[in-house]
Amino acid sequence: MRTARKAAAIVLLLGLAASSGRAQSIEEKAQICSTCHGENGVPAEQSLPVPVIWGQNFGYLFAQLRDFKSGARKSEQMAAIAQMLEPTDLMPLAQYFSKKAWPDLERPRPAEDIVGAIKRVNAGIVCTSCHLRDLKGDSITPRLAGQTQAYLHKIMIDFATGARSNNDGMTTFMKGLAAQDIAAMAAWLARMGSLANRGARGDGLIDSVTTEKEMAADTGMPNNTADALGRIVRDFGADTATLHLVGDDGLLHLKEVCGQFPPPVLEVIRTIPVGKGMAGLAVERGQPVDACNIQTDASGDVRPGAKATGMEGAIVVPVFDGQRVVGALGIANRGERTFSEQEKGALIAAGRALVSR
Repeated sequence: MRTARKAAAIVLLLGLAASSGRAQSIEEKAQICSTCHGENGVPAEQSLPVPVIWGQNFGYLFAQLRDFKSGARKSEQMAAIAQMLEPTDLMPLAQYFSKKAWPDLERPRPAEDIVGAIKRVNAGIVCTSCHLRDLKGDSITPRLAGQTQAYLHKIMIDFATGARSNNDGMTTFMKGLAAQDIAAMAAWLARMGSLANRGARGDGLIDSVTTEKEMAADTGMPNNTADALGRIVRDFGADTATLHLVGDDGLLHLKEVCGQFPPPVLEVIRTIPVGKGMAGLAVERGQPVDACNIQTDASGDVRPGAKATGMEGAIVVPVFDGQRVVGALGIANRGERTFSEQEKGALIAAGRALVSR
């Protein structure tokens, strides 16, 4: 394979340079990387897809070089190259490439029939929660917008199959997607770089300049909070739902309920301290808190007020406004229930839509 031969040539060059006794500069070592990653930051087409690394986030580049060197991330080609690098080379190389300008690959617009799949997948796993609204990431979170389509497709498949295993969260997300959804996401993300570089709008996709409010509108969430909560109950096959928002006093205040709650229970859950019970813990931790059966749960996360509802399977997720946690959204069932990672992501997306209407 051409990629394997290139990698072998790079290892040979690095080895010859090391044996010559002359210390190579970071610029010289970075130049060798261009053999696969491109002289101008645009990787040439090759048998094994290669990512854009010009302009990629510094923390992410460093983490991947470190993982290639340690073996935490598997790649026959990159492992051989990383082994030839000194540990002190990793951070300077990551800095060198992160300061380069991200290239515009000028990808064509994806087919119209994938737009629905893109919106559904993004609503389910909420890519923007970690990779940010423009999907350019930050720090150790990679930029996805404008990455090569072939590489995006391969890496998502690798996460789904377990071939790449240095990010448990991504493995969980990708295992929940169908092959056609992964292909659609790869095409969309690759196109997004061109949209962002040109400042384009109105492309008919959830593009890199779409606002949170526009994304919420795409979900068709009702304007009335009570109706919106009712729709969430129906869509998730739940029996009850609650929405709490953080007030000026720092406490969670009950904004809306859906379903039957005994009056004494309503009084108990009307105000909840952050850090207490499932709702308070979801806000404090910034992540979902769930229980297969709150009546028998022994984790200490469930308060007596929750048990008094008579429900069993329950989950509460943090409600985000941008990157800020502003409340908690909970749903519950009369019977036991285990919530999948995709359901958790979809409920977080619903919470975003609720506060951005």
